[in-house]
Amino acid sequence: DIPCWSDVMELAIDNCSNGDAEEDFPTSRIIQHIPSQLDSFQLDLGPFDSNDEILPVDEFNQVVQTLVVNDVDRFITSLSDWMDANFGFLPRWRRDDA
Repeated sequence: DIPCWSDVMELAIDNCSNGDAEEDFPTSRIIQHIPSQLDSFQLDLGPFDSNDEILPVDEFNQVVQTLVVNDVDRFITSLSDWMDANFGFLPRWRRDDA
């Protein structure tokens, strides 16, 4: 299965804060802005705490958030398999930012 929003969010949350000793987690960041306000961009670097509010934009929220998580395919095997099956003709270095 292709990962859904909650799968990617789980990767963006710092598992070390939950007592997990694993230090290998993907790089994540949130880019926020208010549409039509060019000076409103803000960057927050992860990993994030499970209490952080990272939600898709809704009709009442003027702030648009974009969550970017690197190396999702390294942590979700089904996505890695899907990428290999569909984009195996590309060299790995070209698929890195897919």
